[in-house]
Amino acid sequence: MSFTSQLQNKLKNYIQSEDSELRLKLKRELEMEIPHPQFVTKCDFIPHEHPLKRDAWIISDAFEAVTNGMFSAELSGELNTIGEDSLFMPWVPLIKGIDTFYSGNFSEVLPLMEAIPDWSAPYAYIGFFKAVINKTAMPESWKELAESVLDDNRELASSMEQLTEAAQAGMEDILLETAGMIIKDILREHPETAQKILIWCFHQIQEEEILPDKAADKARLLFGNSEGLRLTALATLSYDQDKSLVYWLLTLQAYLEGNSTSRAEVKAYLRIIKDVSETVALEFELTDEYLSLITTHSVSLIAGLNHLYPDMVVNVDNKEQPEPENVMKLLQSLAGEKEKTPASSHKKITQNSSAPVQLELFAF
Repeated sequence: MSFTSQLQNKLKNYIQSEDSELRLKLKRELEMEIPHPQFVTKCDFIPHEHPLKRDAWIISDAFEAVTNGMFSAELSGELNTIGEDSLFMPWVPLIKGIDTFYSGNFSEVLPLMEAIPDWSAPYAYIGFFKAVINKTAMPESWKELAESVLDDNRELASSMEQLTEAAQAGMEDILLETAGMIIKDILREHPETAQKILIWCFHQIQEEEILPDKAADKARLLFGNSEGLRLTALATLSYDQDKSLVYWLLTLQAYLEGNSTSRAEVKAYLRIIKDVSETVALEFELTDEYLSLITTHSVSLIAGLNHLYPDMVVNVDNKEQPEPENVMKLLQSLAGEKEKTPASSHKKITQNSSAPVQLELFAF
């Protein structure tokens, strides 16, 4: 039996057992063996509403946020709801310690982390922070690393304070300009963090209003045409799916105009466009102006596909411009299938060749 299967069995026994001694024994083992809270979030046998899965999601979100500079007062409040008897209580002082470290209060870091039980998985992190903070006990190469980490943390913490202040004040222009300066500074060495900062800023704006076109222009300026459009499409997906569909169409057009394209990635984009267009057609009342815009972009996209991958649009009549009322159905036919295949065969193809690429398009 694999380690994963053994761990899942322990979790099942821990959840189901009414024997207090057995539960205590299993709790101690699970605190030591669960490598990351996401392990529990992915266990389908645990109901979504179960307190253990709720705690796992809180810890997972807080841990990700505190390590990329996006930790907030809201996440801190949710962290304080983790009970003393929770499997994930050992992760709470670790996250608070990391947050304190980023804020520059180094003298308070180790006292916080000393609350981590020495048998639990998070205890493994203590050695690193001791080494970074107590530089005198480190080899010379580690000292250089420590100085770099500390300097980066101070700069990032200061930058995030500026972004947070701009967001709280509702100063959209200042928020975008501040984000632009930060992203330019870190983009080369930390591209993923730069993307997350942009997405975070876009979310702050969309909490109050529709994302303005100048925000998309800023993304394209910072990340390039294709990537900037993709990030904008991602950022608007949860807030304005009809607008997101426009940006997905523009993203694929920009990608096709690049020097090199991947057939698998093009098909993945088409599947995303198909899924989003289905949702938009069902849930939105589409105006003539919107349909005209979608039609224009669809015609341009089909022209690009015909040039590079003509076999991907075999189900589309490319000789005439589609009528606006038919454009949503047209988008849903662009997934690149010549004919319907049996369900089992189609599922296999999707999993093996397209799904990983499609997931990459949602990464940042």
